[in-house]
Amino acid sequence: MNERWIIAIILVILFVLGFIKIAKYKFDLDSKQKFVIEYAEKLNTLFNGNYDSAIYSWLIQNLNRIQGELYHNGLIDFKPSYVKQYISNYPILLNTVPKIRTNDLECEEICLAQDSILKQIGDNGRLIDFTIKELKNPFIWLREGIRSVVTFPIYLLFWSGLINNRSYTKIRHSWFFKLFTFIIALAGIMSSIITIIIGWDQFLATLHQVFNIYRTI
Repeated sequence: MNERWIIAIILVILFVLGFIKIAKYKFDLDSKQKFVIEYAEKLNTLFNGNYDSAIYSWLIQNLNRIQGELYHNGLIDFKPSYVKQYISNYPILLNTVPKIRTNDLECEEICLAQDSILKQIGDNGRLIDFTIKELKNPFIWLREGIRSVVTFPIYLLFWSGLINNRSYTKIRHSWFFKLFTFIIALAGIMSSIITIIIGWDQFLATLHQVFNIYRTI
């Protein structure tokens, strides 16, 4: 098997890895969106005065999860009626949902809780639309495939316990690592194109000829 076939097979593997990575991300987004919408529907049922102990139990059981799914949308600056100043990063759902059973909710709390969930549904929807576009772009598949290969050694360090999740995430999202990944991806793509089209021997011979011509000028 010559080097062109080897490069072609490697490229196919990278395309497949990238597509699988994006498809998995799309699947995870769909699952998150489904959960957030379900939580919103059940929560609105109780907000509308139709109390149901089974629904309330489900909401409480999934309260920590939904608060985490809301990210920054679930943290607001809020001034409860019993305090004189605003509370920063107030987890609106963690503090609102338990009050349903005691019917101790303020109208503002209900509106803020609903708004925070609607914002997250909108954010998820935009991410899903963007990911669908990425699934239709082979160049994105290749980019993500190369990223998967480059980040694999770091993932092994995380998996083995040598680095914690915070360090793993910090490294992956650092500008230096992104630049390194970009350089590796660009070099890999150029190398693959050269190998498949003319081969490295022919390419080096051409460079040698160009260099000799330049020296004679």
